[in-house]
Amino acid sequence: MTEYQKIETLYKFDNTTKTYTGEFYNQYVEYLRNNRWLTSEKVNGANVSVQFDGHHIEFHGRTERADLPKEVLEILTEKFGDSEVEFEQLFSGKPAILYMDCYGGTIQGGAYGGNERLIGFDITVNGQYLDKRCIGEIFAKFGVDCVEFKEVENLDVAINEVKGWAENPKKGISSYCEKGTTIKEGLVCVPSVRIYDNRGKRIIVKIKTEDLRKLNK
Repeated sequence: MTEYQKIETLYKFDNTTKTYTGEFYNQYVEYLRNNRWLTSEKVNGANVSVQFDGHHIEFHGRTERADLPKEVLEILTEKFGDSEVEFEQLFSGKPAILYMDCYGGTIQGGAYGGNERLIGFDITVNGQYLDKRCIGEIFAKFGVDCVEFKEVENLDVAINEVKGWAENPKKGISSYCEKGTTIKEGLVCVPSVRIYDNRGKRIIVKIKTEDLRKLNK
């Protein structure tokens, strides 16, 4: 299986004080700070993926060792069982991976109401990430929702938005997954133009409300 790229936190962590320093962890993120970014809600769910090798599909958790709960496996089978032909036609027989969160029900201690359901957030084809602004149409073909993406002028706009949720939780009660009742966990941000570092890793960062509450002011 191919594991999803780990999403780095925004700031460096001081293990002595158990707080975030306010200094950017990744120099690429800091350099790109004043450029335009795409933001999406960070869903508090279980990472799952449907991986197509050009012939067959497999279901996976976040890591190769992760076991899929019965409820998660059932919904993946419902949405993607026997879908090899659809994958082959959509991606012209190329290897492709659909990355999603499973949330609701008993997932993450019942962070959201309702039954277990899926929401997509990324797709790779031949090992390359697709532009996030076009992946919603692909997930829709399988009857799966996709997180909403919003372009912002710079990264500070996203930081200030999450800071507002951290300082006043009522501002965060507008989760896409359960509007009006569940506080957003944070935002995931990528540059509007896909950019990779010198190791070939895509630039991507998460801004979490709980992290900003631990910011060393």
